[in-house]
Amino acid sequence: MYQEAEDSNKFIFTDIILLDIVGFSKLSNTQQYALVSSFSELFRKTLSIMCNGQPISNVILGTIPTGDGFYTILTPQQRGFGPIYAMSLRNVAKKLSAHKYFKGVKVAAHTGYLIPFVGIDNSQNFVGNGMNQCARYLEFKVTEHFESGYEDGYVVMSGEAHINLEILLQRDEQLYEKVEQLGVHITDEITFKDKHGNKYKGYLIDSSTDSIITFPLTRG
Repeated sequence: MYQEAEDSNKFIFTDIILLDIVGFSKLSNTQQYALVSSFSELFRKTLSIMCNGQPISNVILGTIPTGDGFYTILTPQQRGFGPIYAMSLRNVAKKLSAHKYFKGVKVAAHTGYLIPFVGIDNSQNFVGNGMNQCARYLEFKVTEHFESGYEDGYVVMSGEAHINLEILLQRDEQLYEKVEQLGVHITDEITFKDKHGNKYKGYLIDSSTDSIITFPLTRG
């Protein structure tokens, strides 16, 4: 009988971001290719800027493709930055608004536990309840709570992500000043249900500009 491993050293407690491209699965193969090619090129250029002179490995453990988007797993040293990174991704995606196949993005940020493992192609992958919980937040229906303002997508963060963001902002004065300057704002706590009827509490995070915020420098 299978017995779940109890070695806590295998777990990573970090920020998980899930981006979903609205309507992607309804596109044809060639349309998907055209959109994802533009997406990938834009995000590669942006990520090099967001890394703030650091190697990507200092800030991101990995990315995992999904049917309609991708997960990004941040390093534990960047815990708390997930909602800001998610918001920056959404702001970058707005640059594709003129693309004829682009309908917007939904992004969720959560702080939770993962276990890394080596996949069958020898690449690093991740499994764990943290990813499952993050996906639940994309079931949030923004139109049930707000009449307008999020037509081009939104960013929702879990209560856990919100707590770790607050801790990070209290610790990093420079990042706090950037967040204030760019008009980052967070809604009051929102309660919603997933498709199974389970209740979740989260927050929307947005900014008054479409700027991106670079990763804090990783401390050794």
